[in-house]
Amino acid sequence: MHAMKDLEKTVKIPAISVGGKNDALPDNPPREQDSAPERAKASRDAQPEEERGKALDALEVVEQLREKLKQEQAKSADLQAKLDAADAKASAAEAKFAVVEVRANAAEAKIVAAETKAGAARDKVNIAEAKVAAAESRASVAEAKATVAEAKATVAEDKAQTAEAKVKELTSALDNAKAAEAKVKELTATLEKISGLIAASQSKAG
Repeated sequence: MHAMKDLEKTVKIPAISVGGKNDALPDNPPREQDSAPERAKASRDAQPEEERGKALDALEVVEQLREKLKQEQAKSADLQAKLDAADAKASAAEAKFAVVEVRANAAEAKIVAAETKAGAARDKVNIAEAKVAAAESRASVAEAKATVAEAKATVAEDKAQTAEAKVKELTSALDNAKAAEAKVKELTATLEKISGLIAASQSKAG
């Protein structure tokens, strides 16, 4: 920007004076005065015209540069306006994004809170289900114990019945044994009687 302001400054070209002490040259100088010093003076007088031409060319270049500078300044101003507009849009977009981000954070916080509550509710349900399962398990254990006790009672009853039957069987066998023994004794006595009768008969026959 400083360079542009510097270029905007007016280039001042000092006025070149063509006249001087020798502005008025004689229309028809004498030939005898057309010497080397006079030619040098004429050459010096011609130099201001050449310098003036150069100055005019320089002014033309300066005007062209000024025009180009104005064009560049116009382009720069237009570009700056576009940049400012883009910057304003970006700022507005950032503000909207910030609002959206705040809303998103709030929504996320609500979701986390809801998930926490849902988790607590699930925990309560799980605890209740665990309690029910534990109660059912205890009932099953009690039922199993009752079944085992009943089975033990049945086994004991079966054992008692079996033992009773065995006692009856042994008692019956003992009674049979006693009866057989009595029969043996009876047969033995009978045989002894028969033997005595036979012996007595033989004695009489002799």
